[in-house]
Amino acid sequence: MNFYIGNSVKDINLNNKNIEFSDELIEYIYNSRDKVLFDMSKLYDIDPYDDVVILADDIQLIINTCKSILVSTILKDVRESEIWTIMLNELINMAQQALSMETGIVSIGD
Repeated sequence: MNFYIGNSVKDINLNNKNIEFSDELIEYIYNSRDKVLFDMSKLYDIDPYDDVVILADDIQLIINTCKSILVSTILKDVRESEIWTIMLNELINMAQQALSMETGIVSIGD
């Protein structure tokens, strides 16, 4: 899935900057949900195969979730941890930019 800044699918230009999130990362986060003491559902509840609009109210929760994942140890022994860390940091940056623009984020599914 790919994340774009916007309030609807019609708002985004698929040629604009986007953050690509691997399905494997979302699956790993879902499978690791019982290994951490924080809620990661705002990320793993995003349907990777559908287009989803994430409203401003949920953007801060996604930022907090990404930050919690990064400071936890759940990615420590994962082969893809470096790539996944980059994806999480890029999503944080995009989400913060969307908040500053008072807009949402759109996830375009595969």
